[in-house]
Amino acid sequence: MAEEKEKQRMVIAIDYGTTYTGVAYCDGFSQRLDSIELISDWPGYRRNVTDEKVPSQIAYGSFEGPDGIKTDRLWGNLIGPELQSDRYVWTKLLLDQDQDQEEPLHNMLQKLFLFTAGTSQGVVAPKDPSADAAATSPSPNKPTRQPLLVVTDFLTEVRKFVFQTMEERLGKVLFQTTDVEIVFTVPAVWSERARELTHRAVSNAAFGRSQNQSSNTKISIVTEPEAAAVYTMKSIKESVGGSSLQVGDHFILCDAGGGTVDLLSYRIKNLDPRFQIEEAAVGTGDKCGSTFVDRAFLKWLRNKIGDSAFENIPPNKVQEGSKIRREFEAIKHHFDGSVSDQYITVPREAKVKDDLAKGIEDGDITITSEDLAEMFKFTVDRTIELISGQMTEMQGRGRTVKSVFLVGGFGKSTYLFRQIQTFLKARDVEVLRPKHPWSAVVRGACLQGLDSDTEPFVSGRVCRLHYGCSLTAPFSVFLHQEKHSIIDPVTGEKKAVGNMSWMMKKGAEISTVSAPVMTISSSKTFNLSGPFTCVVELFSCSKDIPPSLAVDSGVDRICTLNVDMSSVPREKFQRLTKTNGEPYYLAKASIHIKVDNKRLKFSATIDGQDVGNLTARFDG
Repeated sequence: MAEEKEKQRMVIAIDYGTTYTGVAYCDGFSQRLDSIELISDWPGYRRNVTDEKVPSQIAYGSFEGPDGIKTDRLWGNLIGPELQSDRYVWTKLLLDQDQDQEEPLHNMLQKLFLFTAGTSQGVVAPKDPSADAAATSPSPNKPTRQPLLVVTDFLTEVRKFVFQTMEERLGKVLFQTTDVEIVFTVPAVWSERARELTHRAVSNAAFGRSQNQSSNTKISIVTEPEAAAVYTMKSIKESVGGSSLQVGDHFILCDAGGGTVDLLSYRIKNLDPRFQIEEAAVGTGDKCGSTFVDRAFLKWLRNKIGDSAFENIPPNKVQEGSKIRREFEAIKHHFDGSVSDQYITVPREAKVKDDLAKGIEDGDITITSEDLAEMFKFTVDRTIELISGQMTEMQGRGRTVKSVFLVGGFGKSTYLFRQIQTFLKARDVEVLRPKHPWSAVVRGACLQGLDSDTEPFVSGRVCRLHYGCSLTAPFSVFLHQEKHSIIDPVTGEKKAVGNMSWMMKKGAEISTVSAPVMTISSSKTFNLSGPFTCVVELFSCSKDIPPSLAVDSGVDRICTLNVDMSSVPREKFQRLTKTNGEPYYLAKASIHIKVDNKRLKFSATIDGQDVGNLTARFDG
């Protein structure tokens, strides 16, 4: 009998960034870096020198699409600078807002930062020191859109274009019968809720291709710095200078992007026959990427020309992609700290008057190197602070950092590179940039997808947080406070609630070969008539020493688990009797939480048998 032909397999990686999105793909059976290809023929007006990525933005309204057909949305490069309609940018950051934040995007933008003058929207994180740079009040008639829906809409357009491109390059029949691994990247600093929302947006955008029954599509998530580390180390190993790598070397990967800066420290575990690294410290990061430089520029511009002149500028002439923003983007990209002055042209509607003392002449404004250094200050200082923190963490573990690798869109900045270099030189640590720093994340995500059926590139991780649940216990006047007491509605017994049980410790080393499982033992009383529902809340904490109560500062709820036991045979419950002689049930269930593909998966058992229905609700 003829040997069955191995089925075609492909990996598609998507790096959905705050400002730009990149997509790479490769044959699912190749491990070579040169087999990875980037999509660079994005539709619309080209804005980037390399076209490696497409702007992460979407606009709503009534438009004529590139094919001449009417459409209610435009995305990426299809949005021209002259567009005067609802334009959503930097929306990715809103996926990781506080769990108690349930307001629509429009209201959230007002409270965080809204760069708009009528119809153009943008969002940043609340830590931006220039958050008041150019805020104006939006139109009260502007429609409200949830962040998840906006992200889903954008990713849907990306998916349609990527799948269309694959069909054109491979042929429609071949692509539709090819097994595909979809790998999405997320910041390492993101919460479990944000990762779940990302996965939900990816699923809603139909990347799963559920309508196609002739092939399988698997979706997984990888953190951005981990993907970048895999690509960086593999590229160095395959280069001429690869011999400089040695087993036991420690390095820090700094992924400086548009919205976030993520850092992870690694140890080289193996070089041959298979390259492997493992996390060496608790990763850190913050929302302090290059968009903060943009917002500092807007604040500087408003201060330079005055509120009245700034507000005279039409919104489409100061928004993302406008002429003045493109001019500043070029200045920002080439800034290296030198003393030469730069110039930008203010839109004529500002009606600025010549003021040589302020460097304003004929509509041009001088930007000095001191001005630019001040615009970079927050992002550079915070990035160096994060690097210093990782080095301190490594020293505390008795490990010495040999190198810092700088990647990401902001990682291309010569000024950022030189400032980090100056900081590290005094500490005898080198800073390096790999080839393709802007696309290192998406290229590494491709490698991670190739890695799914083999021994992993990253063999171990370090737990970033404490994980635990809130337990109920019999009340004791010696152990508990009265304000944390309740009366069990079934038994009438007094109990204490909110006692934390931390099952996974921050800093714990976790193998990637077998996903770790946390098990919660939960006891729940029921009246004989039900309802038979058990609620368990999962919490996390980033403090070194976690608190003992769920209500304490620093304890964050991840999600609420609802376990429906109505289908469980009643003989699985213990039948007990209250003090008044009435019978009731006591159910003892085990809740299992598994970290798989960077996401949490849940199940419940009683006496080793699966319990019917378990749902997890991530707020937002």
